[in-house]
Amino acid sequence: MSNSDSTRGFIDALSGNMNLLKICMSRFWGGVEQTAFNDLYDLASSGLDVKLLCLQGSPLHEEILKGGNDLEKVHVIPLESRPREVLDLQFRGLLHEQIINGVNIVHSHHTSLLGSISPWLWRHPRVVLLASRYLMAAEDKHDPIHRLIYGRVDSVLVTSESLRQNVIDTHPVKERRVRVVNPGLDFAGFDPALVNAQTRRQTWGADEKTVVIGTVGRIHPEKGQELLVKAAAGLLKDRFGSRGEMPQLKFIIVGEDAHHSGTPFRSELQELVRQFRIQEHVIFEDYGDHVAEMMQGFDIFVMPARRESLGLVVLEAMAMECPLVLSDTGSFREVVGNQDYGLTFRSDDAFNLQRQLRTLVADSELRAKMGRQARLHVVKNYHRSLRLQRTLEIYDRCLKVRQAF
Repeated sequence: MSNSDSTRGFIDALSGNMNLLKICMSRFWGGVEQTAFNDLYDLASSGLDVKLLCLQGSPLHEEILKGGNDLEKVHVIPLESRPREVLDLQFRGLLHEQIINGVNIVHSHHTSLLGSISPWLWRHPRVVLLASRYLMAAEDKHDPIHRLIYGRVDSVLVTSESLRQNVIDTHPVKERRVRVVNPGLDFAGFDPALVNAQTRRQTWGADEKTVVIGTVGRIHPEKGQELLVKAAAGLLKDRFGSRGEMPQLKFIIVGEDAHHSGTPFRSELQELVRQFRIQEHVIFEDYGDHVAEMMQGFDIFVMPARRESLGLVVLEAMAMECPLVLSDTGSFREVVGNQDYGLTFRSDDAFNLQRQLRTLVADSELRAKMGRQARLHVVKNYHRSLRLQRTLEIYDRCLKVRQAF
């Protein structure tokens, strides 16, 4: 049976039998929120009943409202504030109302909210509870309270094998209930053959011989953008001290979209750039609607995050044939394979990042080879249709178990 036939089978089985409530209470517009948006779009486009609980006026809320005909099928329930993380009585009333109205799957994109979801669902044994986790946990949660909370969770969905093992090690969840669902990307919008970044590179002052090193993501200390600034200063010092042996370099830091572009940390980064006197070489861009074009303009993509798992932005870079330099945190070692698609550096070590970047800056053939292999890998393993199929399979299995109660 083909993937499309299998997906169609799950859709037919769930149609009229599934009433899903998705929960994504975030005011950012990063990988988690974009993943939630894409999931909602694909589920609604399949004709399934979907509700979304989100924050009033959040980027996710606004994207859903302007999303077109298919997203009109998503019933949005906006809240003015995020529920408390433990035993929120008002949130209990809202959940109870939704269950009365037919909701039989609750899927939260925040494990932090399970303390205000799980306790109220013990009285509703036929309702499925799922949670997605995107970040590695640093603390052990094998305590009585978390055992009670996770005892009601039917499945924890994660984005990589590394994250799956982390959840098994740190959470009171049985191994069989922790399931990998790869992130999914629509490659029609991320195809290097269909994007021309020449004009974009010109605006950066980058000619064909310039090596452009870029990063994309929410500007925040945990994303580690200051490590890239420090590595940039070191590389530029090397370049000017090597009598032209290194090519001209440009560093592009793409921040959040217009909703959240003016963060204090961005100002700190700009001040650091001034202190190093490298303003001519470091450019800050807003996170807009031209990510594919910007990534097509990169020769190297960097993710210097201190605490991260596999997300959409890395897949987008790979789809645009960007070789990667990623911190060795979370699932990133798993992402680059055996240095097939890029290199890793020691987390929080700007000098080691500088060293790995120097390796790729000096070898254009290696960059091109890694980029080509990266695209082939993500197209094969991270298509949105594969994510939809895997998600529907889990929904169907969990519903069947719960309906037997």
